[in-house]
Amino acid sequence: MHRKRMLWGVAACFALALAACGTPELEGEAAVSAPELEQGIGVTPLCPSDMYYVGTIQSKTEWAASCGGCTTSGLAGRKGTVYERCCRQDRAGDAGPVCGAWTLIKSVCQVCGPE
Repeated sequence: MHRKRMLWGVAACFALALAACGTPELEGEAAVSAPELEQGIGVTPLCPSDMYYVGTIQSKTEWAASCGGCTTSGLAGRKGTVYERCCRQDRAGDAGPVCGAWTLIKSVCQVCGPE
């Protein structure tokens, strides 16, 4: 009788653990949808200055060729993507700036003007 109770206890613990952690199939679906929610939004890169270099942030926005890819304030808009990078220039000005790679910061939408 004692052995039967232990088996039921182990089965109950296993069932509770499975319910708390979820099944592998559900975890796989959650892992796929998480990046979709965050949409790859980035953070402005660090760009420190020191006694030898001046760090500046460069920004650019790339706009879609046509309107209609998004809406803003209920109006048709044009999709855009904002990128930033860090550029460092030596204080003496002897060489041109050295810039890092562009980092995706955010997606934007601009109201389309009359054409």
